[in-house]
Parts: sequence; C-alpha cells; structure tokens
Amino acid sequence: MEQFSPPAPLTDSQDEEAIRLLNDLDHWADRCKGHYSTKRTQPRNTFRQRVAVFVPDGYTQFAEKTVHYSFEAWARNLSSGGLSLLYPGQLKFEKAIVCLSPDQEQKKYFYVRTTRNRRVSQEFWEYGLQFEGVVDDNESPLID
Repeated sequence: MEQFSPPAPLTDSQDEEAIRLLNDLDHWADRCKGHYSTKRTQPRNTFRQRVAVFVPDGYTQFAEKTVHYSFEAWARNLSSGGLSLLYPGQLKFEKAIVCLSPDQEQKKYFYVRTTRNRRVSQEFWEYGLQFEGVVDDNESPLID
C-alpha cells in the first residue's frame, strides 16, 4: 500500500517560482491566441492569489466529515465554470473544497472536481478544477 504524505506548505522560493511560472504561462497563452481553437464556454480571467484547498475524507455533508488534508496553491485563472491552479508536485484527489479568499474574514467555499492536470515545469503541475456548487455556511470546513 502506498504511504500517504500530505502536501507540504509552499516555501518562499516556491512562491517566487510560481509567480515566474504564472507569468511565463500567460505569455505563452498570449502568443498562441488565435492559433488554437478553444472548447471554453466561459471566458477566463487572470486570478493571481493563493487559494486554500481542503480534501475531505467524504465529499458531501462536509461538516460531518473530517478533513483528510489541506494545502495552499497558486490560482492562475478563474471563470464562472472553475479555476486553474499551480502546485509544486503531483496531487491525487478527484473532489475537494476550495476557498478563493483564505486571507479574508468573509470566506467563500466551493465544491470542485479535478478535470485535468499537467506538468508545466520540472517541479510544478497545473490543475483544472470545475465548480460543482457553493458550500453552505453550515458546511464550511473547520480547521484548527
């Protein structure tokens, strides 16, 4: 059986590398505009900030479940359908809860499902997360 280790917190050097990589990915995307067709139904907006991701033991009725692990990652883009984020290393979860404003007093949580992942550098992976609903206030994750 594979030994589980929760994702490590982002270091200052990983933050710096993530910001450089986000800029590089945006530059590449701008250069390729018009060259590739897109399947997107909603426009993407640049959304640069750290987000909190909570992976529960169970996915529904979050308040009755325990958090298996949580971590912070860098968001890249946001649309009404979902968001993309960067994290140093490959993560293995299908469904989670994400907080787009972990540093604000009024937090908003969303159920998400991983729709894609790809390696974008030696260390970092990009994840596409599709929104599946808003988490009710009484189901928000409580982390000590």
